[in-house]
Amino acid sequence: MASALAIPPSSLVVEACALGVLLGLFGAWRNRVRFVDEALVWAAGGAFGAAVALAAGAALAPRLGAAPAAGSTLALVLWGAGSLLASSLTPALDRAGRIAPSLGSFALKWLQSPFFTSAGLLAALLLSTWGRHARLARGTLFIEVGRGAAALTLGAVIWTRGGLFDDRGRVPDVWVRHEALHARTVAALGEWGFYPTYVIVGAAMALARRGPWNAVTTAGRGNPFEKTAYAEHRGWQRRRSSGTAG
Repeated sequence: MASALAIPPSSLVVEACALGVLLGLFGAWRNRVRFVDEALVWAAGGAFGAAVALAAGAALAPRLGAAPAAGSTLALVLWGAGSLLASSLTPALDRAGRIAPSLGSFALKWLQSPFFTSAGLLAALLLSTWGRHARLARGTLFIEVGRGAAALTLGAVIWTRGGLFDDRGRVPDVWVRHEALHARTVAALGEWGFYPTYVIVGAAMALARRGPWNAVTTAGRGNPFEKTAYAEHRGWQRRRSSGTAG
């Protein structure tokens, strides 16, 4: 029965999850995550991403005429290599502030999140025909969707409310940095590592602390995945109020 369901050996699952934890922690370190609980959800996301890659490889391999074990191993290697590359390269590419590095970062994020990024790109193409704003910054594509002042990360694409764009179609860099960090998190953990962990583990931790499931309060209660992004955001606001923001 187990072979019919193409279930990977338990030892391989444990090794994959351990690798995912290490890559998640490496991604957190490379992205300068500041909080222990945030680093822990990165580790959990890495473990989940590795496990999903393993299961997907085992399920798809027989359809391609390969053994489940071989498919699991190949999928895990590809996921791990993508995670390592994304964590190693995208932070520096996003900080470079030039179009070529930004495009390279966008490509890496797209490779690690093909489903959500492609869906976001399709929306971007449709919205561009309506004359909406669309702007590439720090390896992420910001597209205007509706009114208000909020944003949603879909892989390397950010659905952005019109209130965050200025008259020249630009998003303030503090918001760009905020959302680019989320896009790099997706790239490091893979889309099926990040999103389930965000909405299950991160949201459960937020609700246990009576905080918002998709943000962080000034008291630090909320989804741990949001902590570094909001800390940087609020630090920029304090510097701006004192006249020292860049």
